Amino acid sequence: MKLSKTILTFIFALVICSSLWIFGFIKVGSVSSSNFQISQSINGNWKRLYSQSFGVKYETKSFELTPQNGQVKVQINQTTLPFADIEFVHLNACGADINPEYAKYVSTGVSVLSDISADDNNVIVNHEKPIEILWNIPSGCSGTATMTMKANEYTSSEANAVRFPYDGVNDQSYNFRNNKSIKVDGTLSQVDGLVKPTYSALWHSNTGHPDGYTYIYMNDDAKNVYLSYDITGDNTNEHGPDWLKIIALNTKDGKQKTYKINDDPSQYGQCGFGLTSKVSYKHETCDVEIPKSDLVGNQLNFYSLYYGTFSGAQFQYLGVSSSPSNTLPVIKGVAVDNSGSGATISSVKFGIRDRDTNPDPDTDPDTVLQYNGICTADDGTFNSSSENFTCTATDPLSYGVNYAVDLEVFENDSDTPSVIPNGNGQINFTLYNNDYSIIHTFASGDVNNGTIPIGQFVKSGDLLYGATAPDYVGEGDGGVIYSIHPDGSDMTVLHTFSLESEYSVSGALVASGSVLYGIVQYGGDNNHGGIFKINMDGSGYSLIYSFHVDNGYDSQGSLIIVGGRLYGLNQW
Repeated sequence: MKLSKTILTFIFALVICSSLWIFGFIKVGSVSSSNFQISQSINGNWKRLYSQSFGVKYETKSFELTPQNGQVKVQINQTTLPFADIEFVHLNACGADINPEYAKYVSTGVSVLSDISADDNNVIVNHEKPIEILWNIPSGCSGTATMTMKANEYTSSEANAVRFPYDGVNDQSYNFRNNKSIKVDGTLSQVDGLVKPTYSALWHSNTGHPDGYTYIYMNDDAKNVYLSYDITGDNTNEHGPDWLKIIALNTKDGKQKTYKINDDPSQYGQCGFGLTSKVSYKHETCDVEIPKSDLVGNQLNFYSLYYGTFSGAQFQYLGVSSSPSNTLPVIKGVAVDNSGSGATISSVKFGIRDRDTNPDPDTDPDTVLQYNGICTADDGTFNSSSENFTCTATDPLSYGVNYAVDLEVFENDSDTPSVIPNGNGQINFTLYNNDYSIIHTFASGDVNNGTIPIGQFVKSGDLLYGATAPDYVGEGDGGVIYSIHPDGSDMTVLHTFSLESEYSVSGALVASGSVLYGIVQYGGDNNHGGIFKINMDGSGYSLIYSFHVDNGYDSQGSLIIVGGRLYGLNQW
């Protein structure tokens, strides 16, 4: 299936004592529907008994059927909308569930029995692909039988490719390691030695399809760069229309070059569909190889587009850093409609709930959002496709409670909001009754001064030294090392990390004399990060050790200094 309607982009900051950021996209618009045709074999002839619509989100509906000669044989087909699939079809007679004798595609005879028997996210395509199912009714059972069906359907206007990285976020890069090849066969069995993906993106669906990740494994040898995609959100095998494009940016001729593959083997790779260890349902895997002879430099700069079942609504969690103390929090953000449909944002509403006692709208869709404040457009009126807004709480909060913020966005005065679910990247916080003052405020997108503080301060003399994590918003940066006086004066950036080299500091800095030491999780000689040092005046930055797969990588926490030696911990 291909999903897309209006796409909204959000960036949120919880302005209390420190910064908290969410970035994502969400689909809005009306639910489309059409008709599934359900026919039963009666006296050797097919008779259409039902023409039933199903929504974009999976719906479960029941139908009464009368057995014929001890059997129920049906055909189900949807012909109006271009995208429709079925999760399961069950039959109950005389108070018992009946196992089907067979379930198959009419045109090919291919069995769909296992996929259609269980509510397990393994779905089948039903648009212009009629299926036939036969049940034998037990002897002595009379009367009507009840067929229960779970299905959904889509319009072509909702089809749109999913982009990685997301709109508004920098394109990604991969530094060559000359490590090993990946077998390009559309399966994930070939990622030997790659313990974790190079990139992972969580997609949150506004449809009946399950939430899922796109895991991107990358490697290279002397000849090619290899990208292996595990697309867990795609649970419909469409046998051909799905495709993946890798767009290389640093080509020798200075132009973008597209490497496109689909379910069939092509010049640059192949997709496959089946089970992996990631999730319990079938999903897409795609492998691409890009010749190094096409590229300039020692890295691949790229973005990718995937067109398949799990296109459409997107939601990505970037990071949280908070210990707020104000009982009336303020939420600031921006909502942007990127669909080009001409829709305008009419209002934003929000609520704050106790996570320990109140249900999560993401897992309990029947939750009614209780509004706790007022959201206003920063320019005075919600009337355009791009709106900066500020939400101010009116109900004071209590100390020591685990809170979550839920937001809703409305377009064109619609009565149906686009809910930003909290299950995948919550705006969570707990209030603490501490006396404090904010001496410096970090701002997302401020690539010159750092954006997301990480770890603890190192104090030396009359200065505090700290670091920030990467910010992928706007131009993007890999974090900074800075110094600041305890009163907040003289904030000075000592070193800026590049997303194309060493970046993403792990934990706190440590000091020895006038030298600071720390860990970066990415970049370095082997693209697995390393240990750096820098003088407290900002001079002399160098990477003194690069991690690699044979000696441990993905460093966690902070370094410590004991007896003139540095000690740390790697996850892998």
